Amino acid sequence: SEIPVISELSDKISKDLRGTVPKPLSLVNIAEHPVLFKSFLSGYPLNLEINGVFKAKKLNHNFKKVIDWLIKFHSCFKHKVVRLDNKQIDNLIEPIHQSIHTDKSLSIKDFIWAFDKAKKLKSISIHLIPAHTDFWPGNILLDKNKIKVLDWDDFGLSELPLFDLFHFVVSYILEMNFYFTNDDYKKFYKIFFSENRYSDSL
Repeated sequence: SEIPVISELSDKISKDLRGTVPKPLSLVNIAEHPVLFKSFLSGYPLNLEINGVFKAKKLNHNFKKVIDWLIKFHSCFKHKVVRLDNKQIDNLIEPIHQSIHTDKSLSIKDFIWAFDKAKKLKSISIHLIPAHTDFWPGNILLDKNKIKVLDWDDFGLSELPLFDLFHFVVSYILEMNFYFTNDDYKKFYKIFFSENRYSDSL
């Protein structure tokens, strides 16, 4: 439920971020279904402008706003330091293993590659941080020079560093209608491993 999450966020986040996260107003039952009323957040979803006319300056501006918001948000919480063990590493790569059965673009080679990379993280200490975990452009509102964030159902207090940022970048890419491909795997490769105007901006 989003109720305890946004209630806690209202108490913990700094004053300059309070207008960027909805506040719970009331919870009522309508036709035996719980309905949560939240404060209104003005703005429009970032994903609505992704496929407009490409302007590098605008893209850079939006990304800077998102990163600045994430930095401020993370600074409102204490970070938990953990040393990665085998169980945590297995948890990291399990989603990839599960995706092999449903995503035709993934293969067992992708899983082996991820597993080999993940094993190198064993015994490394990392800071776990709070994360929205569904930080895609459709949950981010643009309102003049501010960004605001919706849909806090999947919020987690102890998530991997940069989880939200990487999720945002990847989902931003997949929302794009590229002139050179509509294949998600190729989009990812073009952005992170090729030189083009999109990868330059990102």
